[in-house]
Amino acid sequence: MRNFKRIWKGKGYQFKSHSLVYIKKYIVVPFQCEYKYIGNRIMSFPVLSFHKNSPEFQEYSILTISINSLIEAYSYFCTLRYRILVIHKRRIMELPRVTRDHIHHSFSPDHKPVLYVHQNETFLVETVDCFGGIVTPENPSADPAYETLNPVTGPIYIHGAEPGDILAVEILDIIPQGVGIARCGNSEGQLAHLISPSSNLCQCTRFFDLSDDGSLVTMRDHSSSENKRRISNISFSASPMLGVMGVAPKGGYSVSIPTMPAGMHGGNLDDRYNRKGSIVYFPVNQAGALLSIGDMHASQGDGEICGTGVEIRGEVRLKCKVIKKEDTMVPPSKLDDEHDKFDPLSEPCLFPVTETETHWHTHGVMVENIPGATIMACEEAARLLVRQWGFSMEDAFIFLSVKGNLSLCQSCHPDKGTQIARMSVPKIDACPHPFRCLMEKV
Repeated sequence: MRNFKRIWKGKGYQFKSHSLVYIKKYIVVPFQCEYKYIGNRIMSFPVLSFHKNSPEFQEYSILTISINSLIEAYSYFCTLRYRILVIHKRRIMELPRVTRDHIHHSFSPDHKPVLYVHQNETFLVETVDCFGGIVTPENPSADPAYETLNPVTGPIYIHGAEPGDILAVEILDIIPQGVGIARCGNSEGQLAHLISPSSNLCQCTRFFDLSDDGSLVTMRDHSSSENKRRISNISFSASPMLGVMGVAPKGGYSVSIPTMPAGMHGGNLDDRYNRKGSIVYFPVNQAGALLSIGDMHASQGDGEICGTGVEIRGEVRLKCKVIKKEDTMVPPSKLDDEHDKFDPLSEPCLFPVTETETHWHTHGVMVENIPGATIMACEEAARLLVRQWGFSMEDAFIFLSVKGNLSLCQSCHPDKGTQIARMSVPKIDACPHPFRCLMEKV
């Protein structure tokens, strides 16, 4: 790729390019457009382009495309305004990227950043599946050690993030790749007692294929005789999400939290709303936040009752923004002591909050305690309604009961791990975002 800062002039038009890319005989100008899947890869819609020496180059406007991720497109043809554009297999532009070489198994301020990004800078993160790529169709009985599960990629240092701030992580895209895996057993989960004690790992493992455009997931049959009683294949829409997202926890360099549990730092939240288009807000505990992500699922239901979603590797496109502490804190003079039961010096939220197009979702986490997790998720929602939006505690209690939705992100039971509850708050005029300061910034 060659970069230019030039103005090209033709008959009757003028345009400026900060990144003019020459591909053999054609000229392509990166700009803004929608994406399109070609197989399991992502590329931009191609655009009208002309031979440099062609007389038409002086007579027609040149359309533009966005190349915001690494493109290695196979030869692709598109007829557009009577011309054909050929994009040859080649790297055109690459965003800042963290590869799968940078995985780890804990959240800790001791981990050195592998990427430094500025606010609103788009970057890419490659993830491996929760089994670390060990469980495959060729090796379905592989049993990785517990401490190696849920590897995450990172950490990423976000300039401007300081303790007490809120880190807003916008998920721009999630692209699953390869073969998906799910596994059940006879010791964990709501149906574990119905699984035969003699069932082995191979019998309890299923693999999943993605359609060429990534929109459909199909479960492979375990054996040729398995589908005789079914009326069709087990296929359903893909809904990619991130099971593990988190920042470094509070404390010194000796503090380390494994990636399997969830907590105030985030971690293994297993919230299916942590998907493309969502913004996940994390309380910042360390300079730079030190964000890490992993545990991609091509699909996962609420509860994740067998302990896995469709575990899969892939790529994630993200950008981050920092909300400063002073913008989220309510001055004590403006608090209503009669109705506000929260510590006036406490953080605006204790656990991560996820915002989607229609709701914002708070979380509560407890170890082997689903009722306790639900109370915590409700308290987090009430904290934001009271502190950020001026609800009384009675207002918040009733509103969450009549319009909120209490659910479980992760409730595999019995299980020795953390269980995660979620309170979904509808975005109405009285509480359109989790934080009031977002009204002016969105």
